[in-house]
Amino acid sequence: GVGWGNFSAQLPPDYACRFQVLLSVPGFGYSNRLRQLLACGSAVVHVQHQSHEFFEPLLKSGVHYLTLPGGFGTGGGETAVRSVRQQLVPLLRALRSDGTQRRRLGRGGGAVARPRL
Repeated sequence: GVGWGNFSAQLPPDYACRFQVLLSVPGFGYSNRLRQLLACGSAVVHVQHQSHEFFEPLLKSGVHYLTLPGGFGTGGGETAVRSVRQQLVPLLRALRSDGTQRRRLGRGGGAVARPRL
């Protein structure tokens, strides 16, 4: 396995697919990440920011994934991080307790990503 102390280790693209809920946040290695997460068939929570993937107009929050306003890239800094954290924890708890919604989101995101992306 990959130790938490070895951040330079490369994980295979499908590593995240073993989890029921996946988090898409801006940062290092972000290119193509949303596409890969959606293709897993897991529920995806996507933190919005100033950059957008070309396929995002095909997606609808609540059907294919869930979005959180992020404020990243707009000078939000710590305020943006705090806001995302305050919204994210209750959202993850709700998804954890609602398997029906979690599976529906996974199927919806996968249905867009697999054949088209």
